[in-house]
Order: sequence, then C-alpha cells, then structure tokens
Amino acid sequence: MLPERPDWDYVIDHVLTRISMFTKPTYESAVAFVEGFDFARGDEVHPLMQAWAVERFGKTNLGWPLILAHLVLHVPHYVPGPGTGPFPQEVDRAAIALLRQALREVTSSTT
Repeated sequence: MLPERPDWDYVIDHVLTRISMFTKPTYESAVAFVEGFDFARGDEVHPLMQAWAVERFGKTNLGWPLILAHLVLHVPHYVPGPGTGPFPQEVDRAAIALLRQALREVTSSTT
C-alpha cells in the first residue's frame, strides 16, 4: 500500500527494489526517478549523494550518478556517450543495488 506521503525509506525499499513497476529497469531510469523524487522534496539528498560518491571515488567534477557507475564497473575513466550502448542487465542491477546502499546511508544520517 502506498503511504500518504512516500519518503526515502519507501523509495529505497519498495520502488528501487521493483523499479520495473514504475519505469524501465535500468540504472539510468532509477537515477532519473531518484533525482525527480529528490527535486520534488526540495533537493535535500543530491548534495549528500555527491559527498558520499566523492568520499569513495575521490575529488572530481563528475556527478554522483556517473561516479556510482564507475564504482560498479571498476573502470576509472568510463564516460558513457554515443556508441557505448546501455549497460548489461547485471550491471544495471549492481548499480541500482549500490544506489540503494548509498541512499540508505545518506538518508539515515539525516533522520
């Protein structure tokens, strides 16, 4: 049952675990969902996610979604672009799992 006002726990536990019920089951779609949800709530999580990602990856001008992809792929200089194609399903699943972990960590520190 959908809560009256969904919160981050709901997104982490129910939406991201069943992302295909809401959008395409890809990391890119999961990121778009998270960014939209955050924007609708007042952009509270974006800077926390950026700090989380930079702490694990190092100082960079990359945004947290791309940093998480780098961490999953174990490729330090991967930059998606024309011709790179979508991630394989197993990479999408691993990236969404890392996204859930990161969100859990940053949202638990704000409550």
